[in-house]
Amino acid sequence: MKFVDAVEEFLELRYSLGFKSGSEKYHLNVMCKLFGPKTEVARISEHQVNQFLKVSCTDTTYWHRKYAVLCVFNRFLAGRGYRRGLPLPMLIPKRLQSFTPYILRREDIQKLLDGLSGYRDSVVLPTFVMRTYCC
Repeated sequence: MKFVDAVEEFLELRYSLGFKSGSEKYHLNVMCKLFGPKTEVARISEHQVNQFLKVSCTDTTYWHRKYAVLCVFNRFLAGRGYRRGLPLPMLIPKRLQSFTPYILRREDIQKLLDGLSGYRDSVVLPTFVMRTYCC
């Protein structure tokens, strides 16, 4: 089966199940352009998959999104018997942590709320905030 036909069948199935992911469609269409319209699913090489996954920047989030789309598509191919699986890379880059949470202590929260004490008449704090943080 041609790769383009498998992608169309996969996207039709996903849409029929209620998934509306434009990201999957975009990435798989990029793959179709990269591989060409006549490429057979069985002839896709590891080099071609790595070429698709290659990202020029140091941010691995985009690489992981493309990899996730490939994994879902890979399960589809195996489930339909089109191929046992695409040659996905064995080494997966570590995700960069983009957000470092800052946890406020009770004293910090109390200082914030005390600072608002003069504004309590003019500013209404949401009930959720008052219930969560007020002692």
